[in-house]
Amino acid sequence: MSRTTRGFTRLRLTTTLGVAVVAVTVSACGTSSGGGGGGSDTSRSFILGSIEPMTGANILTEYMHGVEMAVKDINAKGGINGKKIILKEYDDQLDAQKTVAAVRLAIADKVDAVIGMPSSIENSAGTPLLQRAGIVILNAGVSTPVATSEKNADPLTFRIMTPMPELIYAESQYVINELKPKSVGMTGLNIDYGQNALPQFKKAFEGAGIKVTSSKLYPYTATDVTSEVIAMKGSDAVVDWSYPNQETIGLKTVSQYGLGNVPYLGGPSSSIINSRQAVPAALQNNLYGVQSCDPNTDSRSYVRDWAARYKSTYHEAPDYSSPSVYDAVYVLKAAIEKAGSLDHKKIAQTIEGLTYDKNTMCASVYKVDDRHQLSHVAVEMSFKGGKPTQVKQYSATDLQGHGAIQP
Repeated sequence: MSRTTRGFTRLRLTTTLGVAVVAVTVSACGTSSGGGGGGSDTSRSFILGSIEPMTGANILTEYMHGVEMAVKDINAKGGINGKKIILKEYDDQLDAQKTVAAVRLAIADKVDAVIGMPSSIENSAGTPLLQRAGIVILNAGVSTPVATSEKNADPLTFRIMTPMPELIYAESQYVINELKPKSVGMTGLNIDYGQNALPQFKKAFEGAGIKVTSSKLYPYTATDVTSEVIAMKGSDAVVDWSYPNQETIGLKTVSQYGLGNVPYLGGPSSSIINSRQAVPAALQNNLYGVQSCDPNTDSRSYVRDWAARYKSTYHEAPDYSSPSVYDAVYVLKAAIEKAGSLDHKKIAQTIEGLTYDKNTMCASVYKVDDRHQLSHVAVEMSFKGGKPTQVKQYSATDLQGHGAIQP
């Protein structure tokens, strides 16, 4: 089963616990002499694992492409300390059992670090296994706890994206101060992603004198959200904190029940819906979303050039996730070079003291805080007419003090 795709060679299809997991490595990079703890020097290649939904109903190839692009760019310039990065990709289809299988294969492959697992479903299943194996994690989700005193706290675990409490604060402030509705209806996924988000929104809105007309969660497997939408009828705005597929269903439903002309506020998923053109442009006229960055409208010309190169390569516009994980690979590169070691503890310790701001594609600077967060900015986006536009930026100073501990 060997075939080549975008410069990557599909090496094998391995079954772990009855789950098929694909492992991919960069072609023409040689083999590793070790891993799973690293060495005191950099005489071997750095092995990077990337775990995300590569296939299936909840596919998130944006993460995969961002990592691939960074590895390709770094290897084209000689790699890390003269050694090309070996990239191994694992498809977990956003399924907890398959995440466990993917993680176990990554551990067996002796990866030095993992980037990915963008959902709380994946992180709850896979993060503890990686932590016990002593592998560096750059978490690519916004909702999974990684900070000191939280359930997934670990010296080797970091978050590359702006965490959910800051994103919720930014979006709620945009609603309160810019849109100024009298009432808001809310819905979201009935997993910790939505369960943790809606109470935070409700507290912010009611504190500003905005009535919350409805707050209903629906199952992760839902294919119909009619009852949730009907419950929000008459609201001046709608908040839908869910994943791309489910938010797409909501967008298609609201116009049927008199809510098609009110602001529809999603989280980072709104950007994915837009980049994939999952709904017609007309249905995005009132769509908003909050995220770590937007490379397509960034004020830095080299970032927009990167976005154009990404689009030319992968035939879709990048959303917030691709540049974030792209930067994550460079953060690892900088930490390894500064540490002069592939020892996992030394890499993590170096990340803790690192300030990375060299030609970044998402945040202008990555610097770990006491909660192991690397990114501290947010942008509110409008997707009117299918065109992404930044309508508000929130700096690290704006968000400071609003990163509540995530349960």
